[in-house]
Amino acid sequence: MLLGLVMKGGFHNPRNLPGDLLTEFDRVGHRSGYRQVKRKIFAGWRSWSEARRFYPRIKAPVTLIYGDEDWSRAEERQRNDAEVPGVRMITIPETGHFACLERPSEIVSIVLCERAR
Repeated sequence: MLLGLVMKGGFHNPRNLPGDLLTEFDRVGHRSGYRQVKRKIFAGWRSWSEARRFYPRIKAPVTLIYGDEDWSRAEERQRNDAEVPGVRMITIPETGHFACLERPSEIVSIVLCERAR
């Protein structure tokens, strides 16, 4: 039930979500004060979009990795591609938003290959 409420759309195959991680999400979500912390984090969502104006100033190499079923919108991905200088975008098939949890070996392989570039 929690998987459906919290992680919907985050995984191509929800069975790829490790059970112990789901248990930990549930435990953390029930901690005293968590609701206030969550509100403060999401209250800053406008600043996430405002940070985009700094993208053209990025000097470090950037590789953005998306799952082909990622819940980020295609327009956002294209805008990131256009605004981050020299960005490399990689899309992993049959993967949702949480690619590092769903396809950890593919992420490690990409990071190691990018590091070697």
